[in-house]
Amino acid sequence: MAAPLSRLDALIDRKRLTAYAVILVGLYVVAFVAIALTSPHLIDRFGKPVGYDFMAFYAGSDMVLHGHIGQLWTQTDIVARERALLPGNTSMLFWHYPPTFAFLVAPLALAPYLVSYIAWTGLSALLYLAFVRHVLKDRLALLVALALPAAFLNAVHGQNAFLSTACLGFGLLMIERRPWLAGVILGLLVNKPHFAILLPLLLAVGGRWKTFLSTGATAAGLVALSVAAFGVQPWMDFIHNLPVAPRVLEEGSVPWAQVPSLFVALRWLGVAQPLAYAVQAVAAAFAVALAVIVWRGRAAHDLKAAMAVAATLMVTPYFFDYDLTLMAVPLVILARRGLEHGLPPGVKSAMVLAALMPAIGLGVGIAFQVQLMPLGLWAMLWACWTTARVERVSEPAGVLVPAS
Repeated sequence: MAAPLSRLDALIDRKRLTAYAVILVGLYVVAFVAIALTSPHLIDRFGKPVGYDFMAFYAGSDMVLHGHIGQLWTQTDIVARERALLPGNTSMLFWHYPPTFAFLVAPLALAPYLVSYIAWTGLSALLYLAFVRHVLKDRLALLVALALPAAFLNAVHGQNAFLSTACLGFGLLMIERRPWLAGVILGLLVNKPHFAILLPLLLAVGGRWKTFLSTGATAAGLVALSVAAFGVQPWMDFIHNLPVAPRVLEEGSVPWAQVPSLFVALRWLGVAQPLAYAVQAVAAAFAVALAVIVWRGRAAHDLKAAMAVAATLMVTPYFFDYDLTLMAVPLVILARRGLEHGLPPGVKSAMVLAALMPAIGLGVGIAFQVQLMPLGLWAMLWACWTTARVERVSEPAGVLVPAS
């Protein structure tokens, strides 16, 4: 088995990576130009705004600035504001974020919509690329990071996965050297709590108590600050709104082709909803168990960070294809390990599969109503587990030496 995998891995070299990354980035540029040319007045032919999901952030900002934060979780109110801000927009985008996220988006409506969308996407992309550069001092790494299909989808939607990736990546990798600061960065994920769900457990089993305390204190501080600024009622509205996201997922009100969870894959195959949730829970428990084993073991800390992100993506059934931008964290870490020590057979191939699956899975999902993206999640989990299992610490844990 190892020999065929090694031959497959051998096809993945620097020259091919460069060529394919250039092709993908070129296609993305063409796509953005096409969107711009076919969206007069910032509305495409389907009645959706340029930036699509960003419209919710922009409308949310306008509501916060005008003192209407309490209306964010009222679907009719936020949809009405979205359509008033961009006439011709017929989309319906709801707000599922906690009140702390209002601090981040509040300034967006101070600028015109297009300027705000470009600034939001561009600045968050710079943070994402800064993380990649932090791990791999190689311009090819930046090119590949831009070529990831999930990164393109995040930019098209004007979503926040670049920020989530930077927070998880920087926070996890700083635990060894700057544990308190690492916790502050990880605590910012209070805005996307389903991507921080494993952090308390892994930090605890790994004995990272400084980061554990710092993460909790930062999250609690942001919650307290939001209560001081907006009052308690927005949190009550947020909590009351929590069942909405699962319900729209279960009803298929969100496009299942864009949801890479095992739950959706099973539902599309006709599996009953309770059984689909049960299988999702078993898979999540399995991924968590592997992550706990790695965090309690002797693997280098950067591999533990990679495993944490890979397992996190296995846990929640509610996330989207653009959220797979988070895979950049284990991808660049494994690439780094490969340059320094080599990788076990098949890991490079699994990394490519995981990286490309958002594009493959989205196309197959739209055409055939079959969700393949969980294969990418399993491939990344296997790649992280296999590498962590065979690696032994050959340098101070967590130290990332610049690539030559």
